[in-house]
Amino acid sequence: MSTELLLLVDGSSYLYRAFHAMPDLRNPKGEPTGAIYGMINMLRRLRTELPTTHIACVFDAKGPTFRDELYPQYKANRSAMPEDLVAQIEPIHAMVKALGWPVLMVSGVEADDVIGTLAKRAAAADWTVLISTGDKDLAQLVDERISLINTMTEERLDVNGVKSKFGVFPERIVDYLTIMGDTVDNVPGVPKAGPKTAAKWLEEFGSFDELFEVLTLMQTKKVTRFPVILVGKEFWTGMVKFEQMIEFGVIDENDLQTIHFAETAKEVWGIIQEHYQLS
Repeated sequence: MSTELLLLVDGSSYLYRAFHAMPDLRNPKGEPTGAIYGMINMLRRLRTELPTTHIACVFDAKGPTFRDELYPQYKANRSAMPEDLVAQIEPIHAMVKALGWPVLMVSGVEADDVIGTLAKRAAAADWTVLISTGDKDLAQLVDERISLINTMTEERLDVNGVKSKFGVFPERIVDYLTIMGDTVDNVPGVPKAGPKTAAKWLEEFGSFDELFEVLTLMQTKKVTRFPVILVGKEFWTGMVKFEQMIEFGVIDENDLQTIHFAETAKEVWGIIQEHYQLS
């Protein structure tokens, strides 16, 4: 059995959490620095607590993804990113790299998809994988090799932890999310079906497909929304093919060993530190 540990950080989740958790900090030039400080603190703490060699911080790339093609109204109700956070995105990317973390972004997909692909690939190679995130969508990845950790709440989810929190095991998280939808991202679900209802239905019927078949036969009013939900189900299962990771230059040919911590780039870090007055 391999002793390798891969630590994957949901960078997109981290930067939002850092921005909202920190006060309105600014350097002498008036530039916002709160999210930068927050990211530095969270990554340093994580690195101290989990000093593994194989790590990566994954961010969403700019531009639309395949989900926008599947459902054009995806995230249509979201407010624009705050300007003070926009101003800190590029400095955060540079800072994370300077601290020695590989930064991964793949066009056309989201950070979740890249994380899922790498996690499954590493698990298949018998590695242990720990994903640092607050995103419930990633609970679908949890198995005997993959677990989640939320550094804000100190919560750690293994297979039984997912069942305890959501009422379903990881292999049913996609069905669970499909039934509920996601109001934050404007993804439709079964009307008025919340977490308890979704878990109850899955316990009773076994899967979303079996539930859909039963409701179709019953000709309930809820069925009228299901064609949209069936499109929505594809949102929760996006994965980048490993070959695409190679094509995009994320990793070298079939080699997870290339995802590793590097020495802090002191010169680059010094420039960032001086500009933003970081400690």
